[in-house]
Amino acid sequence: MPAPSAGGFRLTGVIVGVTSDSITIDPDQGSADLTIPRRNLDQLEVSTGPRGQTLAGAGIGLAVGAGAGAAWGATLEPDMIGRSGNIVVGSMFIGAIGLALGAVVGTLTLTGR
Repeated sequence: MPAPSAGGFRLTGVIVGVTSDSITIDPDQGSADLTIPRRNLDQLEVSTGPRGQTLAGAGIGLAVGAGAGAAWGATLEPDMIGRSGNIVVGSMFIGAIGLALGAVVGTLTLTGR
């Protein structure tokens, strides 16, 4: 939690207490807790930490996989299910693989909030 104080410096730490007139911070530098009057704060930024993008990755993976599967299915020789069936089956099969891979990549892609 970066917070510039009235002294003009930036402090990063974890909020451990809040009252109506002050905020207590456990600084990252490992020193003792620091209580800062709210009137001395110019700005307060709060981050909940990095988060994965599982759903976005799964959606992108599904779209790319389904498109690739449809293209692959269209190139197959028509059999019992015909060309349209090949396109649908290819989209479903490769789309499912894309969904899984996209979810994994999205989970590993961390963004701050």
